[in-house]
Amino acid sequence: MVNPDLFFNHWKNTARVIVIGNGPSLAKINLNAFKDEVTVGVNGILYNGFEPTFVCITDHVIVDTHPPEIIFGSKTSRYLLRQDLYHRYQDVIHRFLTPQQIYLCKFNQLDFMDPSVITFDSKLQSFNVSYSVMIDLVFPLANFLKTYNVYMMGIDHNNFKKHSYDSFLTSEPIEPPNPQKIVGFNDRVQADDLSRRYKKAKTIMEKHGIQVWNMGVDSHLDVFNKIDIRSLFPLGLKDTTLSKTNNNQIFFWTNHRIDYPFRFVSNPQGRGYFESVLNPQFRLRHKCGKIMIEPLQNKNSQFMTDSTFQIEHGIESHIDRHYHQVSFRCINKTSFYLQREDSVTLIRPYGNLKRDSVNTLGCNLSESGDHWVIEFKRLGRFYVASERNKDRQKYVRFVSIEQPNYNLRHYGGKIMNHHHLDEKQFLHDSTFILETTPGKPFILSQYQKIPPSPLEVYISSKNKKNFYIGKNSRNEWIITTNATPFILYPLFSEK
Repeated sequence: MVNPDLFFNHWKNTARVIVIGNGPSLAKINLNAFKDEVTVGVNGILYNGFEPTFVCITDHVIVDTHPPEIIFGSKTSRYLLRQDLYHRYQDVIHRFLTPQQIYLCKFNQLDFMDPSVITFDSKLQSFNVSYSVMIDLVFPLANFLKTYNVYMMGIDHNNFKKHSYDSFLTSEPIEPPNPQKIVGFNDRVQADDLSRRYKKAKTIMEKHGIQVWNMGVDSHLDVFNKIDIRSLFPLGLKDTTLSKTNNNQIFFWTNHRIDYPFRFVSNPQGRGYFESVLNPQFRLRHKCGKIMIEPLQNKNSQFMTDSTFQIEHGIESHIDRHYHQVSFRCINKTSFYLQREDSVTLIRPYGNLKRDSVNTLGCNLSESGDHWVIEFKRLGRFYVASERNKDRQKYVRFVSIEQPNYNLRHYGGKIMNHHHLDEKQFLHDSTFILETTPGKPFILSQYQKIPPSPLEVYISSKNKKNFYIGKNSRNEWIITTNATPFILYPLFSEK
């Protein structure tokens, strides 16, 4: 067995420990507020998009019914596991965890309520069965760390089947186990039994100078003193208005160097999909680590899963100035978030995120005056977008509204609507510069007229100097030295 003094040395004598259950009320907690605390989570805690300092698991049912890549998916947490459970699943566990992340405790058959049990194992080598991971491992861990205060949340104590992460499950939540074979077992009976056990655990903790507080919301557990979470963590509760998006709220995600506008269509819990403003038949989808814009595929199950996201508090929402920011988490990769970069939007694991590229606020339609459309007869209507990189904002691309993966391109002297190619030549040929008069470049994003009105511009090629989009004698679109004026229209004024 690993030496506990070495395994836990960094966290000994910590002033307080935050204990996180998985009750439905946890969905109201802003877990980012606890990123700098010593935290202990249990069972499916990673479903909540948060990696605590420690994860405790004692029930084999959890391992049997939850994907191992999720419950054992943390690269930073340390795991306390029941020893016989570990030996039963060690081949699976070691696919995801290193030996340095795992600490084992022996399981004693003696019931925690037996009169001979008067304390927790001071060496944290074994535990007595209590039918609660909190009393099995979490409280003994807090006792071993010699902390002074334990603050609990997410322990609702009234509905043991429901969890904060149920919307992320691929099957129905499991029924609460009844290993004691109690007749007439239900939520009330289970709560009463656990209350007796919590009372004994409280007595033991207080004997060791540890005060336990319940700072959860909507919790029916009254064994421990209640405390308002906001008195300790002012940003500890989520701003629930963040998940109430509407059709006037626009989010811009980057693909092929430009920002595309999307509406986030969601349910009251903030789970939904990004619908293209350019063409509602297209949605944002993650594939192979990147974000794609694809047409709705007859509700194909994989497409629907990959295109569904959960709106959450921003990753940096523990900082006051970022509290009202949001981030978007993938429902089938629970620790992966959308991250915007200069050329593309990625889906990245929490540990690899660039914080300022994850948080984003919705943009109202009235604030979007620098987004425009242009029409080329026969070729169609196009979204005019400046490149996202600030050093390249003078360059624009024209994205087909009917087919968002198509760009306007000049090739062989002609102008065409061409499917995007991730090739250098395509990028050159599909990049243009707007000019107010021939030879005078114009940065579209700096056009400040409010409300925006139609705008006359000339369109020159980035890689063919002094060449412009125009027409030949046969009324075909070509690249030519004869500059022709075009009219841009504000995107969001279109009917």
